[in-house]
Amino acid sequence: MEEYVYEYYEGYDNLFRDILMDMVNKSTKKHVLRKINPNMYQKALNEFIKFGYITHYPTKYIQQWKHIIIENFTYLDVITMFFGHTSSFDEDVFNDMVLNTDETGKSIDDWTEAWEYIEEMGYDDILDNILPRFSNGQDLISDYGLEPLREIISELYQTTDPNEILVLINKALDISHQRSDLSELFIEGGQKSLNMISGLNENIMMIISEEILKFLHE
Repeated sequence: MEEYVYEYYEGYDNLFRDILMDMVNKSTKKHVLRKINPNMYQKALNEFIKFGYITHYPTKYIQQWKHIIIENFTYLDVITMFFGHTSSFDEDVFNDMVLNTDETGKSIDDWTEAWEYIEEMGYDDILDNILPRFSNGQDLISDYGLEPLREIISELYQTTDPNEILVLINKALDISHQRSDLSELFIEGGQKSLNMISGLNENIMMIISEEILKFLHE
């Protein structure tokens, strides 16, 4: 298995454990997502479009955006799993962190039993208060955006080149979702910001697409 896969799932597991611990401890502290500043993103994108690569824009910000994309996708991945919208649920971690199975002997066997216990204990109200949501109030879950985004995440892990990262970020922001504006997971203002960046100008968007395709095929 690739090293980046281990790195991703270590972060995934840590986040799941953090959420469970906050839930059990009845934490009131909200999980807040860092997001890309659209004005900074536009400046980097303008430079990339003009020259075909990053010349003077501080690449440290692009590296930060890479981590924002990965971190926020991890939230999407974990919360989608946590709310039963994937085929996998880590019963062992739940039993360990929530039920303390080794000492109590209590355990659950699947997501349905886990969620029944969450509701019985009133933990669902805590989760409602601490977990991030989309701006329309929907839970931070995705049935269709996970897999295409997962491919981008794997590519992000495998590059430190700011030009490649910028292209991959643009691809991530382009992914739409029928449930909500998925781009708002990564950039402040979501689709509204992206529309402002493009100026609702099809010619600009066409140029961006052409430059990205050119870069990807070099």
